[in-house]
Amino acid sequence: MQQEWHITVNDYEPVRWHQWCTDQGIKPLFIELNNFERQLMCAISLKQYNALTQWDGGLNAKYGLVEAIELAGFSVLRVKYEVQPRAIDVTTHGDKEKVWHRPPVDNALYYECHIKLEGQFRPEFRMASRDLYRRHRWYVTHRQDGPFTPEKFVEIVERRIASRNPIIEFEYEACLVDTNKGLDARWN
Repeated sequence: MQQEWHITVNDYEPVRWHQWCTDQGIKPLFIELNNFERQLMCAISLKQYNALTQWDGGLNAKYGLVEAIELAGFSVLRVKYEVQPRAIDVTTHGDKEKVWHRPPVDNALYYECHIKLEGQFRPEFRMASRDLYRRHRWYVTHRQDGPFTPEKFVEIVERRIASRNPIIEFEYEACLVDTNKGLDARWN
C-alpha cells in the first residue's frame, strides 16, 4: 500500500518554499483551487518522511519534519497522512470486464480520488485545482466520508472532458490523519 504525507504551510513565499523543498529532496506543490485560493504544500513518501524526521537542521539536534519546516521559517497549517488502498481484481469470469474491489481502510477519515489532467485549467469543475509549479497539470477531485469506486468517477470525468484534456492517471486515497479538515471548507 502506497503511503504519503502532505504538509501545507501558510506562508506565501512560493519561490523560497520551492527551493527549500528541493534542497530537502521532497516534492513542492503550489496548489490553486477553483475558488482561486492558493496553498503551498509538499508531498512526501513514507520513506522520505522517515528519513526527514531524522533531519539535522544544522543545529546538531534531531527534529521532526514539521519542526524542520518551522525552523526554516514556514508555519504549518495542516499535516495529512494518506494511503492508497490496493485494488483487488475480483473478476470470476474471463470474458467479463474486470471488476475491482478496494477493501475499506480502518480508521479512514475520508476518501479521495484525484484525476490528473494535462491542458488548459477548467476551474468550473467541482473540486478542480492546479499546481502552479507545473503549468499545465491540473486535477479534479472527489471526496467523501466512506469508500467509493473511483473508476466510476473517472468514467464521468472522461465523458465530460477527456477529449479536450487527456487524463494522465488517477489516485484513490484514504486519509488517516488530517490536522485541519476545515482548510478546504470553501473548496467546491
